[in-house]
Amino acid sequence: MIDAMRLGLPIAAIAALVAIAMLLTEGLTSSDQEPSRTVVQTPPATKAPSGKPPVQAEGVNTTQPAKPAWRGPRHLTALVPRRTQLRDRPHGRPIAALPARTTWKSPRVLFVAKRRDGWLGVVAPELPNGHIGWIPHSIARIYPVSWELRADLSARRVTLMHAGRVVRRVPVAIGGPGTPTPRGRFAVTDKLEVKAASPYGCCILALSGHQPNIAQGWGGGDRIALHATTNEATVGSAVSHGCLRARARDMKVLIREVPLGTPIYIKA
Repeated sequence: MIDAMRLGLPIAAIAALVAIAMLLTEGLTSSDQEPSRTVVQTPPATKAPSGKPPVQAEGVNTTQPAKPAWRGPRHLTALVPRRTQLRDRPHGRPIAALPARTTWKSPRVLFVAKRRDGWLGVVAPELPNGHIGWIPHSIARIYPVSWELRADLSARRVTLMHAGRVVRRVPVAIGGPGTPTPRGRFAVTDKLEVKAASPYGCCILALSGHQPNIAQGWGGGDRIALHATTNEATVGSAVSHGCLRARARDMKVLIREVPLGTPIYIKA
């Protein structure tokens, strides 16, 4: 899990960061675009990697060429340009407020897990692990995404896949015996390149998941992440508070390639 205090941020930003500390129109758009593939909205003391953000969002460069068609699994993400409510079912009761920006002010891009009668079932960090919330399709902009991450805890490895093909296998450290890495389906919410000295190395892919087993004395929140580490000797071990830790060279590839909203499947 991420300890916001160690990111070297101003006090005003730390409060916003604590919550993230632990680590589809029924049709598609005609081109295989990926929202916010290289957009990194960062807090103070961080820097966004270069690239061309492809989504239509306020304050975001929207230039990106269309890509050729591909074969393989296709996921959908939803860009939510304004504040809305997550509901327990289509037309159901509100269960959580969903701001248009994340804690780190990234565009709100959500993984779409289900579709039903003009509604989208999405994965969001405002919900418990394994739950989805529903938003009207009409308020979102839908994009297909060809990337996904698969984490195998027993192998202590994260596999980056594109269009159904393996791109990179990344060894990782996983949660320790008392703070195991949560299993299930989550999604990337933010991409952060950290410049301040911190134990999280160069880069962080913040995830929607929460750590239900908070270590005694831990005050950094319950959100999990896939991030770099300054102690690369721990990669391959079960030593974290629940986050997945990788080497800097691998994280630099992941943060460059993985779009916001990309799903990550974590299994034992």
